[in-house]
Amino acid sequence: MNSLLRVGACGVVLLGAVLFVGGVLVPWLGGPSMCPTDLTEVCRRLIEESNRREELNERSRCALDLLESKQAVTVDVIAGRASLAEATARFRRIKDAEDERLENAGISYRPENPSDEAMARNVIAWVRAALLTDPRREQVLRRLEEEFHLAYPHARPEV
Repeated sequence: MNSLLRVGACGVVLLGAVLFVGGVLVPWLGGPSMCPTDLTEVCRRLIEESNRREELNERSRCALDLLESKQAVTVDVIAGRASLAEATARFRRIKDAEDERLENAGISYRPENPSDEAMARNVIAWVRAALLTDPRREQVLRRLEEEFHLAYPHARPEV
């Protein structure tokens, strides 16, 4: 029983020392206080960060939806169910829908409006990435490059 009282007394003394150092000594020496002096500022920052979290979550949802939509188009192109022109148009609609969704969510976002050629190059890049180890890679990319050069005969050959 005696040792139990000693341990309890040591715990109380230790707690008192921590509270004294953290609550009195550190603020008195110019350090941070355990109790905020400007509670309204703390509340304002907390609300701002909560709103920022909601905005970032919405951006994340938009990004995931965009990726899923582009993956679906990419699968259709690889399977031959969509031509490069159709995929380019679908990529454009996906981008426009995402831009509108971000704008409606009140997220400040100034999107670029890429050309159809740039959008077609983007489709090809998605297909190229999706087919890294696929044996159909050369065949599918050759088909897309032919479609690209037919649609954009004056384009740079960096496809």
